[in-house]
Amino acid sequence: MRRAAGPADPQAARRGPDLTREQTATLRARQKSRNRVMLAVLLGLIVLFFALTISRMSQVSDPQALTRPGALGPAGGNAVPPMPTQGGAPSATAPSR
Repeated sequence: MRRAAGPADPQAARRGPDLTREQTATLRARQKSRNRVMLAVLLGLIVLFFALTISRMSQVSDPQALTRPGALGPAGGNAVPPMPTQGGAPSATAPSR
């Protein structure tokens, strides 16, 4: 026996089997519970990133030290020397690069 080339309805090929009302209700309940789990995971990640950010900011005593990524200020040993303020020319003691 040979089948026809395709169904008359082009969307019927993509649609799954017809479900009863009970099966549909069960499927929707499972989807809802999975969505709630995903919501809890995402909210947990948001709280974790917020806590890490606050923890990182509390380690820095000088907020100006946050101008460079990874800077921890003078205690970290990677502080930038202050820029000259008068005349715009570097002072004689500032190292040239």
